[in-house]
This record gives sequence, structure tokens and C-alpha cells, in this order.
Amino acid sequence: MTHVTTRRSFFDGSRRGPWLCLIVAAGTLCATVPTMGQELQREAFHLEGKLQRLAPGLLQVADEQGNVWLVKIEANPRDVSFSATAAPEWLGPGMWVRFSAVLDQRLQAQEPVKELTVFTPLDPSQLGIIPQVSLGKEIFAPPEPQSDQTNKPQLCLVAGRLVGMARGKTTRVSVLAGTNTLTVNLAEPAKIIVEVSDLSWAKPGDKVVLDGWYYPMIPGRAIANRISVSASAELAPARTRPARRPRASESPRVPQQPESSDPNAAPPPG
Repeated sequence: MTHVTTRRSFFDGSRRGPWLCLIVAAGTLCATVPTMGQELQREAFHLEGKLQRLAPGLLQVADEQGNVWLVKIEANPRDVSFSATAAPEWLGPGMWVRFSAVLDQRLQAQEPVKELTVFTPLDPSQLGIIPQVSLGKEIFAPPEPQSDQTNKPQLCLVAGRLVGMARGKTTRVSVLAGTNTLTVNLAEPAKIIVEVSDLSWAKPGDKVVLDGWYYPMIPGRAIANRISVSASAELAPARTRPARRPRASESPRVPQQPESSDPNAAPPPG
């Protein structure tokens, strides 16, 4: 059997090539170990660099020295994080969001929301409308009557799925939090924070920090069990292609007047 030793980039070839090459290259880590006839020792691995390519479960990262690593992700969702800031226009239905707001009994916010976070709910107990009671006030001050507490608007943590948006002079968002749906206004400007356990929004150029292990005898390959990606730019909605403007040589069509069947009718002007 002849082995081709020509070194090529993982991403040469057709558009389907990067996916196939990443998967094949990741498999070499498992396939090489038993064929070497000796037990390889793992070593701890820490990498900081820039993201070059991204595929499901795989990353290609370049470190500060220019070394390129192919990294397979074997991490729990709690150990995967993607952080960024985003424009309010980037928000869309289906995202999980949380924010703090002062709500009355009718779940009406008393003021616009200044900060909203897109997150990944890893525990169902994180969802709903949870009153944020000041512990210091309860400890060092006499408790208020129960009737006064229930009638007053309370500071609450709202966490749920974004189910609707309305954009105008102000942006209004509707959130399904537990069994309740409430609508709040976003402040102008509002700070949108992204803290998710999902790398779907990662792009080339983002900063990557990861920990894991590798085999020293297999350079350029590593396994990550903890990974953090920070966006290099603010997330914004995808731009839509504007409608084509008519050229200067293209004159607008003038609708023609229907011909009259009356022989005595005056001819059309022009």
C-alpha cells in the first residue's frame, strides 16, 4: 500500500471537502493509537488562539505562534460557552432570554428594560418569573405586612423564550416565562448580552480558549473538554440584498391611454 505524504490543507477541495477532511482528520487520533504498538501518554493541553474553521464537534484554531490545531470537542454543555454582545435587531423569536424588571400584579413592567441576556437554559428551574427579594432588608429591617408586599411592584428576574417582537419607535419583546407571557419595552439603547452553551454563532477570527489533552506524538491534534469562545465583533442581523435601482438609461413606462371608439373624439395630447 502506498502512503501519500504530500501535505495539504484540511480545507482544500470543494465546498464539501472541509467537512469530510475535518471528520477524517479527527478520526486519525483514534485510529493511530492502536496501530503504533505502544501506549501513548496523554498530556494536559491549554490553547489560546483565533478560530479559523468550525464544523459540528470540531474546531480549527491557530495559536499566537501560527501553529494550527485541529480540536475535537468532547465537553459537557456546561463547559462550553460563547459570549458576545449584539444589536437589538439581532434578536429573534425562539431565543431564550432573561432580564430584570420591576413588575406589578398584572406583570406590567414599570420601566423599559436596559439589559437583556440571551442564554442557554441548562436547568428548567432557571425559567419563569422569580421575585428578587433583598436579603439585607429582610434581616436588618422589620418585615412589611403581607398585604403591602403583594400590592407593591416587585423586582423580578424573568427568564423564558422570546415569542414575539415589534419594532417601531421602541422595541417591544414578548416572552413566555413559565406559564406567563409578558411584553416589555427595551430601552434606547438597550444592552444585549449573549452567554450561551452553543457555538453556532461563532465565526472565524473569534478568540478561543480551551483546555483538554493531546498525544505529543500526534502533533496538531487535541481533545477539548472545556472551551470558551468570545466574539470579535458585535452580532448583527444578516444583511438583505437591497432592491436594484433602475439605471439612468431606463425610462419609466408611461401607461398608454385606451383608444376611443368615438370618431368625433379629440386626439390625445402630445
